[in-house]
Amino acid sequence: MSKLTISTINLANLTGDATLSVDCAITGRTSEKITIADGVNVTLDEVTINNQIVCQGDATIYLKGTNKVTSTTSDKAGIEVGPTETTLTINGDADGSIEVKGGGYGAGIGSGQDYSIIGNISINGGIITATGGENGAGIGSGDENSSCGNITITGGTVNAIGGGQGAGIGSGNNNSSCGDITITGG
Repeated sequence: MSKLTISTINLANLTGDATLSVDCAITGRTSEKITIADGVNVTLDEVTINNQIVCQGDATIYLKGTNKVTSTTSDKAGIEVGPTETTLTINGDADGSIEVKGGGYGAGIGSGQDYSIIGNISINGGIITATGGENGAGIGSGDENSSCGNITITGGTVNAIGGGQGAGIGSGNNNSSCGDITITGG
């Protein structure tokens, strides 16, 4: 039986924005936007991204080591979840962590601002610290008529801080909304 090998991408080698279209691990630092294609599983291993991660559809992010994503894009989430009916799943080692900050009026993990509509968020493990931009949720929707689907937390350690009048976990300010929030562990 052959062993499946997952490629590792060093973000320091990027010369522009990148789309991850196959399962992989990423490491290193970048100021480029990272897009995860629909159905792709990505391991973050000692990553620093001074931009954002954008999910095009269903995606799984696995946390290994210490990671940081800081959106420098106005009104965008640090990690932007895919469209309605898709799910971002976050898993991680016991010591795998991520610190995520939304830019402008975006959520830390979730949607951006101004009618940004996204899917579901599922957290099963890892240590997650998510901070929303001004009036954005830490985990959920951004400001100004934005929305997210359901948020489910079954494990891990979650620290969620809303920006301004945004919720820690839930919706941002100014007519923003989110689906059901279910916390059963962690």
